Amino acid sequence: MSTDPNPAPTDGNDGRTSPTVVAGGDGDGGTSPSPRRLGEARWWRLGAVSAVVVALLWGAGAWDGGLRLDGGDTVDESAVTSVTPTPASSGLVEAATLGCPGPELLGVEGDRGAPAQVVQVAAAVAPDRLGEPRTGDADADADGEGGATARLSTTAGSGEEADLLADGPAEITLEEAAGALVDATAGAAPALVGGQLGLSGDPGSRGLSLTACTAPAETVWLVGGGDTPGRTEQLVLTNPGDDAVTVEVDVWGADGPAVTTGASVVVPGRGRSVHLLDALTAQVGSPVVRVSSSGGPVVAHLGEHHRDGTTELGAEVVGPSVAPGTDLVVPAVAVGAPTTGGATSLTLRIAAPGEDAAVVDVTALTQDGEARLASRVTRVAAGHSIDVELDDLPEGVLALRLRSDTAVTAGARLTVAPSGEEPLQDGAAVTTGPDGAAVTTGADGAAVTAGPDGAAVTAGPDGAAVTAGPDDAALTAGPDGDDPPLTRPAGETAWVGATAPSPAPMGIALPARDGIPGSRATLAVSVVDATAVTVHLLDERGRVQREELGRLPNDTTVALPVPSGVRAVWVTSGGPAGVVASVVLEGEDRGGPYLAAATLPAVPWGGSSTEVTVLAP
Repeated sequence: MSTDPNPAPTDGNDGRTSPTVVAGGDGDGGTSPSPRRLGEARWWRLGAVSAVVVALLWGAGAWDGGLRLDGGDTVDESAVTSVTPTPASSGLVEAATLGCPGPELLGVEGDRGAPAQVVQVAAAVAPDRLGEPRTGDADADADGEGGATARLSTTAGSGEEADLLADGPAEITLEEAAGALVDATAGAAPALVGGQLGLSGDPGSRGLSLTACTAPAETVWLVGGGDTPGRTEQLVLTNPGDDAVTVEVDVWGADGPAVTTGASVVVPGRGRSVHLLDALTAQVGSPVVRVSSSGGPVVAHLGEHHRDGTTELGAEVVGPSVAPGTDLVVPAVAVGAPTTGGATSLTLRIAAPGEDAAVVDVTALTQDGEARLASRVTRVAAGHSIDVELDDLPEGVLALRLRSDTAVTAGARLTVAPSGEEPLQDGAAVTTGPDGAAVTTGADGAAVTAGPDGAAVTAGPDGAAVTAGPDDAALTAGPDGDDPPLTRPAGETAWVGATAPSPAPMGIALPARDGIPGSRATLAVSVVDATAVTVHLLDERGRVQREELGRLPNDTTVALPVPSGVRAVWVTSGGPAGVVASVVLEGEDRGGPYLAAATLPAVPWGGSSTEVTVLAP
């Protein structure tokens, strides 16, 4: 087990130009052996690789005939194309696998008292005009040679399965201790996407969560969690490979590198394992986790649940953040003030896990361009993390850009406080009247009063006394005077991980959102350098609509409503500058708000590294 505080940061830039993504690598964000190698990147090599990337991406962002969305809940049937893989350019992936965490509360090592939990997992193959993926005959031989395949299945191998090519975008339900795997070959592999949605209104697990299914990597960074009372974190490790892998876990916090215990774990082939973070290390303030695997790559997510007594404060499943670098963007974690709940606060977590302290300049990327912040310069001690409360943000949808003199990684958390402290009873607010009697406002606004005999007496609209509360639930006090079980108005939380602007496509699948009360979904897109942006939306019937956002100016963020029928979203850049994006989900019920957000990861795309050899003169 390693407690080495030195990370494996990416070869970053020095903040003077936008970051460039190098094709290939091992999938961990291009980690390098040591922070000292940050200055060793050869700019001629980056330029050469960028030219190759741009050539591959030209088909993804340069076509004409964009469509406009009106923000409604339906997709225009007159302006759609079918999803069929098309002939390929060379250099794209020929096989891809994504991992999804499944119910993060189930299967925790040593935990036998987890509540019931259900999550939905969706997956989809890319539209034919997103890029030019390889294809094969759908009626290929049984061995699949030359044919595209795509399947959504469970890690347990005995649950639901779906053929993405036969059925279009697919969705399965997970309610046992299992994750999900998305596998594709040939023309279905490039730009494969998956996503997971969790929703619970139950005490102990209330909250909304959204996370992207991600490609495996040998190093994964996770930013989330905390040491406040009532907060728990579940580290979910998914192994898409056939052979077992060994995973080491390192944690940095507000007090520096944490001592880990039993942080070397084995994840079985095509399986998953779940561990409480507190079981791997002592409680850590502002934790940042690095997962390193040997024997094969792994997928990692961090579940977070927060409860203070009877007050539910939200849930989220945190996806990976980018490996440490010097120019990062934290996508939008919210698109406006929630319609329910109390005050909101935005916290930026930054970690400098290397040997050098970091000085980080933070700016906001808004619809009107870059906005300077009063607390824009943050100093992070070497090997430490820090939480920065941002209370001077401009209104509207925004992302955050971080430029640092040494490698850092980051994430942001939006917290929505409960609307009040008065308890809820069957979803109704309970107050105490002048005479000390419990007075409850029911769902229809009628006053519900506990009478002298302990029976619930409700004055209905016609003045008649009734003995049932809202939802026909009896509101009677026991003979000893005990009140019915009470809960309090709920809060909520959402996390997004930092990423780097990428010219490669990015995307996520979106499970059906019908179960979210008052459901609203928004795509937020940010650019650092001006570039044209295209969005592809795939609906539940396999139809595609394309939205041309046009050329976005430097340092801007724009928001686009996502209709309820959309099951997958892809974002592409028209040039080498790259974009970042996130999806924000919102809803509310009588108990309080629901909120979740997810950073869109880069999708499987390039099939091989580009090697450049320099001959000395």
